[in-house]
Parts: sequence; C-alpha cells; structure tokens
Amino acid sequence: MDRDGTLNFDPGYIGDPAKLSLLPGALEALQLLSENELLLIVVSNQSGVGRGFFSEDDLRAVHERLDAMVAGVGVKFTSYELCLHTPTDQCECRKPSPKLVLDAATRFGIDLSKSYMVGDKLSDVECGERAGVRLSYLIQAGRLSRTPSQTQSPRVKVVESLLQAATEIVGLKHPAK
Repeated sequence: MDRDGTLNFDPGYIGDPAKLSLLPGALEALQLLSENELLLIVVSNQSGVGRGFFSEDDLRAVHERLDAMVAGVGVKFTSYELCLHTPTDQCECRKPSPKLVLDAATRFGIDLSKSYMVGDKLSDVECGERAGVRLSYLIQAGRLSRTPSQTQSPRVKVVESLLQAATEIVGLKHPAK
C-alpha cells in the first residue's frame, strides 16, 4: 500500500514525525488486514529525501512513529519499500514503476496474483497493475470523480477509504459460502 494519502493525511513531504496523522479508519483497516494474515508492505515515493527537505534518518523516525501508532492494535508492517529519488532522477524504482513491489515479492515470497495494491494516486494503481497484482484499489476520499478512462481497468476499483478496500480484500480472501 501507499503511505501518504492512503494511511495518513498528506500535508506534503512529511519529515517530522509530529506531522504524521492517520486517516480516519486507517488503524481499523490495518488491524483487519493484519488479523487476516495479510502482509502489510508500504510502497512509497519519498522524494523529500532526494530534494533535501529531510534526511533518511528523519524518514526513519517518521516510520518509527507510524510503527508505534499501529503497534497498539497488534499491527506490524512487513517492510517499507521506498523510492528516495526525485521525479527527474529517472530512477527505476519510482512509482508507477513496479520495481519496489517486484523486489518485495521476491524477498518475501509473495504471489502477486493473490496480492493487492491500495493507493490514492493513479501512479499507485498503475504500479499495482504493472506488477501483476490481483486488484488495485484507488482511494477516492471525497475527491472529484476521476474520469472513467482513468479507472476503466477491470483490475482497478475506486473506493472511498482504506477501510473500504480492506473490508473488500478480506471478503475476497474469505468469500462467503
């Protein structure tokens, strides 16, 4: 899953742990996914490091705060897969490239055809599609409707929140009999 705008509010370039604030329902969604034995991997473009807005140590501190915020309900992220480059660096790892997802799948033995991507930007769902995940969820979160051509893929579903995506993912994992 993506981080900013998916798990937490996105005020832009979070390098200060005090600025990290979870979105409504995010904690419940993470707990639901975790209780259903799904690996939770954050895949995030963090160009604030490459732009010099904050350091890798600052980013690590943000993730330590995120880990502490979710630990109280028994949630643990498997991994943080991060692109620290700027959009102009022409790297191989920046979403919508699937490299970070593919690398995590290899490292953790993940079958991507049984996996999901959740994000709030088209680059997130495009990353999921390119990686070959079963389904990608695009969080709308009250934004103006995206045009049908932007979400017409049968492997992309528009939802209002991470909690809605998590509920559907758990339903797909454990279909009603």
